[in-house]
Amino acid sequence: MRSEWLSFELAGNARWISDRKRIACATGPMNSSKSRRKVACVPGDPQKVTVISVNSTSIRVEWKPPVEKEQYGIIRGYQIHVQEVDAKDAVVGQPLRYDVGAVEEYTIGGLQPDTSYAVQVAALTRKGDGARSAPKRVTTPGGVPNRPAVSLKIVKEEPTVSVEVVWSRPTQTYGELKGYRLRYGAKEVGSLGSSGSSGSSGETNVNELLLDGPQIQHRLIEGLERGLEYEFRVAGRNHIGYGQEAVQLLPTPEGAPSGPPTNITYRFQTPDVVVVRWDVPALEQRNGRVTGYLIQFYKKVDNSVVTERNVSGATGKAVFTSLEENMDYEFRVQARTGKGSGPFSDRVLFRTERDIVRAPMAVRAMATSFSSVEVWWDTVPGRGKVIGYTVFYTMTAVDDLDEWQHKSVAVTGSCELSNLERNSQYAVTVAARTKSGYGRLSDKVTVTVKPEDVPTELRAHSVSTHSMSLSWQQPIRLNPVNYKVTFDAVKEFVDSQGITQTQPIAPQTSIWSPDTLTFSVNELSPFTTYNVNVSAVPPDRSYRPPARITVTTQMAAPLPMVKPDFYGVRDGQQITIILPQASEEYGPISHYLLVVVPEDKRNDHKQPDQLMNSDLMQAGGVVGGGSGQAGQQGHANLKAGAAKPSEERSQPYVAAKFLRRNVPYTFLLGNGQEFEGMLNRKLDKTMRYRVFLRAVVDTPHKHLYTSSPFSDYLSLDMREAPAGELPQRPNPNVGNVDSSYVPVPSDAEDAGLLWIALAASGIVFVLLLATVVAVCSRRRRRSPKSSDHSSVTKPLMGGGGGPCVQVADGGGGGGGGGGTRGTTSGGTLSNTMTGMQHEFKKLAAIRSQPGRFVSASLAANKPKNRLVNVLPYESTRVILQPMRGVEGSDYINASFVDGYRYRNAYIATQGPLAETTEDFWRMLWEHNSTIVVMLTKLQEMGQEKCHQYWPSDRSIRYQYVVVEPVTEYNMPQYILREFKMTDARDGQSRTVRQFQFTDWPEEGVPKSGEGFIEFLGQVHKTKEQFGQEGPITVHCSAGVGRTGVFITLSIDLERMQYEGVVDVFQTVRILRTQRPAMVQTEDQYQFCYRSALEYLGSFDHYAGCD
Repeated sequence: MRSEWLSFELAGNARWISDRKRIACATGPMNSSKSRRKVACVPGDPQKVTVISVNSTSIRVEWKPPVEKEQYGIIRGYQIHVQEVDAKDAVVGQPLRYDVGAVEEYTIGGLQPDTSYAVQVAALTRKGDGARSAPKRVTTPGGVPNRPAVSLKIVKEEPTVSVEVVWSRPTQTYGELKGYRLRYGAKEVGSLGSSGSSGSSGETNVNELLLDGPQIQHRLIEGLERGLEYEFRVAGRNHIGYGQEAVQLLPTPEGAPSGPPTNITYRFQTPDVVVVRWDVPALEQRNGRVTGYLIQFYKKVDNSVVTERNVSGATGKAVFTSLEENMDYEFRVQARTGKGSGPFSDRVLFRTERDIVRAPMAVRAMATSFSSVEVWWDTVPGRGKVIGYTVFYTMTAVDDLDEWQHKSVAVTGSCELSNLERNSQYAVTVAARTKSGYGRLSDKVTVTVKPEDVPTELRAHSVSTHSMSLSWQQPIRLNPVNYKVTFDAVKEFVDSQGITQTQPIAPQTSIWSPDTLTFSVNELSPFTTYNVNVSAVPPDRSYRPPARITVTTQMAAPLPMVKPDFYGVRDGQQITIILPQASEEYGPISHYLLVVVPEDKRNDHKQPDQLMNSDLMQAGGVVGGGSGQAGQQGHANLKAGAAKPSEERSQPYVAAKFLRRNVPYTFLLGNGQEFEGMLNRKLDKTMRYRVFLRAVVDTPHKHLYTSSPFSDYLSLDMREAPAGELPQRPNPNVGNVDSSYVPVPSDAEDAGLLWIALAASGIVFVLLLATVVAVCSRRRRRSPKSSDHSSVTKPLMGGGGGPCVQVADGGGGGGGGGGTRGTTSGGTLSNTMTGMQHEFKKLAAIRSQPGRFVSASLAANKPKNRLVNVLPYESTRVILQPMRGVEGSDYINASFVDGYRYRNAYIATQGPLAETTEDFWRMLWEHNSTIVVMLTKLQEMGQEKCHQYWPSDRSIRYQYVVVEPVTEYNMPQYILREFKMTDARDGQSRTVRQFQFTDWPEEGVPKSGEGFIEFLGQVHKTKEQFGQEGPITVHCSAGVGRTGVFITLSIDLERMQYEGVVDVFQTVRILRTQRPAMVQTEDQYQFCYRSALEYLGSFDHYAGCD
């Protein structure tokens, strides 16, 4: 199962070897007589090139790669060069170029019939295109009309151009002439040739007229623009198809514009900076191609002082700065062509604000690391008007603030800029912010991102729950007289009452001598993120910004809880108790365990934390989910009323498990139901019991826990519960209730929950149980030797002789199940509906509320949704950084989804559309997602499922993100592509790896889950190997079906590792609270179970039960 990972490693080594070859070639002695390929280390010419004609307009080209020693790296694709030639091989017309991927054959269409072409092929690597193969001549067959003779005549020049196109009948028609095709368009906008041509950077804008009947031999074309070169093509048509095209070019006459620019607007960027925009003159007044503009700008009170600004090209934008307050200004604009300037527009008048908030003074900036700068300033006396500040910064200081980056802060006197380019110079300016906009801009300052006056290499070591050690190095330039160390924190957590607390930790400062480069900090709070600052104090004691890091202390066991309390006996068979919950001050709670301890002299002297041994686990309530002898081995999975020996009946057991913050306020002890795989056994009327609650912190690879004290002794002969409704836990944080909350089952629900993890009619159930028993006969968890309060230990369900992996009931810890447990006999269910069908039907009954899709339903965002019925919830949608003036620019059809251990571990999104590709790459950059999982092909069943959002052979810019393809590995079941993603604004780069799973059938699901699990493991191994911090982005077409399967299996297989539990129902149910319709079909839901079953049989990619 690790063969694909081995292939990935080998491919990486091959690339490194290729890089060494290129270096050696580039640095060796150069011989000017060598070919370009030899000098530049680009690949040699492809081998065995063959070209055959397919029909009158198509040819097929086949080839083999260059010889291995001349490839010089990984072949990323090929270029096919096609040139029309005459009978003497002389060049005719313009060449065509076709960029294809890493294939070895390609069919080219849209060629001319009865025409000869010379074809060459060249290979592409990262170094560029290589040597071309020798030309191969091919002639397309005839049988279609030859070229007609075409003439063009301009019949009207103003305000737009009209051209009469006249042609003669082809001299050879090869049958009955049925009509003609006339195509025309501006040549600068795109070639009218085949779609493979790359002779233009713009899109083709082709008009096509299909004319029936041989008698039509002319056509008047109206509405053409002046000053452009148009291309006209005419071809005849017979019973076979269209013939050779006759091509004629015609430049239209040009003149000066007869009208002014249109749609003139202005907008204040700050009160003293205005940006003016306009569009080209109307088509009938343009009279040619506009090459530039002149804008006149002046104060209304003094027309003699005119600022004139020439704007070249077609850009309709100009920026004017340093305007006076409470002043009237006017401007007007004129356009020009190659023949002269047109008339000015009407004057546009505007007035600047009165009493503009002044600019911040004494702005300074200094690098605090090789990627960050601190900016500080004297604040503006705002008289209550100032609500914050905005810092603008750029590597290219232009007047237009729209081209600058910016960061807004509250009312403060400093700001730290991060993610800057090392050793680069930035211009910085600051403006106060009011409710109505910005104040004046400060004077610009420049700063180089090189920390010369701050400590370097600030690090934290040996971080524990209550301490950490700091180290740093001396500044590059400054010789300090002291170091000042300051740290503080603001901690937010949910306390034991369910209230979200915000706990500020006051700053603590200490001064150290200049030879001190290490410092130990003690008496810290667990699971707290501290802001640590170390400043170098100069001899003049002036301010210097500190080096900064954030350090999070380790989690600790939760604070002590109060004991469970008795509420009353119900129906003489169950006991209602009131449960506490733990504070999450020291770390988030993963789950709670309710432990029942029957009265026994061997346990009377023990404390809750001492009940952590193999005897407890052997008697635990782990539910195997089966019937018969195999389903009851190793645990006390008792049916109601079944007799057990007194010694075994007196052993402690786990009655219930509650996930995260789902511990109920009241709990019915002894009702025979299951809670996250734990059986709440029936109680014995002759016995007394004590209970305690254990809270386990969500810590990877280990379990920190705290146990409550024992309750008082409980028995069924105590008083009855009061009449009326049960009390509810006070919940002052209603708006912050966790979205995955599952209510505890009550009387109103059915008596039991349906057992799950069974396949149709019990067959899969038997296989699963057999696999579990077989695996666990070899692998047993070891019980800890001893434990005390707040110690690190294994979870309660993980030890002893019980099964290593338990299959949780699909009803899911109360409220998820609902059905009555069927009587089992011979491994089948009395209910004709299988467990999985029953579960999926319950999931399908969960309906989304339309009001939850606020942004997705806006008019500006509706075209961005691939399907109208698959929309992201407002509470979990991925929010993009809005672009100024663009409505809906913060929206993308994508949702954050929690993983097993981490919030927002995944982004589930639809397959990008052509119009959302730029948003997709913005999302990856802004949310630091460097792993992309693609679970669909571009087209399936003849329909587009996903637009090709990645570049194949050259860099492409999407908004401010430049994406460059690096390499591609073709594995048996998937394709791995690597891209270099660069922020064009500051040059910062990241590597993005895209895994496209290619073995998912177009209909249904894969027959086996083994390959998909291998693929899933490969994705997570790659994330771990390269240490990426951001979420994994997963998409199929709609972003809910196959995407839901991938995330469900990722969560469940990881949960199996840490808890030994498989609970597909609860996983999917929680996923659907974060994105609708996750795991969309019943086939996909059953595939999750089958994959988990196959995984149990391997225990290879993830840790087993050891």
